[in-house]
Amino acid sequence: MGSAGTEVTMEQRLLGIKRGVLYPYCKDTLLYHCPGDNRHIRGTNLGDTSAYTIYRSYGIQGGLNGEEDAGPAWNGEGNHITKLSQLKSPGFVYVFVEEYYDGWGSNYNGGSWQIDKSNNGHSWWNIMAIWHVNSFTLSFADGHASKLKCRDKRTIEFAYNRGLYDQPDNPDLKFTIKNYAVPLPWNN
Repeated sequence: MGSAGTEVTMEQRLLGIKRGVLYPYCKDTLLYHCPGDNRHIRGTNLGDTSAYTIYRSYGIQGGLNGEEDAGPAWNGEGNHITKLSQLKSPGFVYVFVEEYYDGWGSNYNGGSWQIDKSNNGHSWWNIMAIWHVNSFTLSFADGHASKLKCRDKRTIEFAYNRGLYDQPDNPDLKFTIKNYAVPLPWNN
């Protein structure tokens, strides 16, 4: 839909959802939006014009056929998880993350939700949305959903202002790494 600051109507945002590959299985645009997410009305911290009135509240994690891969150097040569049968423990692998995307870089969230690959598991990359009293929602490959209460104040700080990027020993970050679909090079 364009670069950052480009005006996009809500109709265009909903049309984007309807053209997505998941829509034939979930034919209700309300399923793509959390009622606690009011960015579609107020915009984001970057602006309140239609370029920043975001509707979709959830993002798929990068290891599940996102732009991420499990290659040795994360160079695009690895394999993605593309089938449920490839997951060893579907009840532990989260699929969708309730995320906060503010329109930074473009007015659509074109990628998947990811963890920073460059800092040995000590850093977030994408921001979780903590619209539920410092908690964020995850849905798992076996079909259940769960609310993850932030146990570390650094997670909350990162969620609100992208500050405190480096967070070694953060239990919230460790949880998302441990339950990522593909093994991360530094995950034991």
